[in-house]
Amino acid sequence: MLYCKKCMNIYDDTANICPICKSSENMRTALENDFVFLDCVDDAMANILEIELKSSDISYKIDIPSNVDGKNVYVKYCDFDKANELLIKIKQRVETECWPEEAERMPRWKRTTVRVVSMIAFLLLITAVVLFTDSIILWIMGLFT
Repeated sequence: MLYCKKCMNIYDDTANICPICKSSENMRTALENDFVFLDCVDDAMANILEIELKSSDISYKIDIPSNVDGKNVYVKYCDFDKANELLIKIKQRVETECWPEEAERMPRWKRTTVRVVSMIAFLLLITAVVLFTDSIILWIMGLFT
């Protein structure tokens, strides 16, 4: 695998130029201790990944880029395959926890109906509060006249 020193990405041996920084000067053979780009993840995923990488004894570093939301995760080249498998398992676990396969997703018509009914109930509640407040104020004013 070839390694770009500037981008810290790895590519097939056929890549002569880094597709990201368009430089051929920074390309060389990847060394075991080179930190390579694993993924750009959000804060929550970075926290989960950090815990899992620590428990798996995988060397890593996390960088916060200035031009992108999220965090870049880098691992040593010798641990890249293991870390990538770990990342895939974590993403699958998170996706399964968020949307379990056995959970039935609400059809569009039902979701729209629930939203409309909720909106009408909210408007009725606001109307009731305003009318109740008006009647209380009129009653209080009646006590002083």
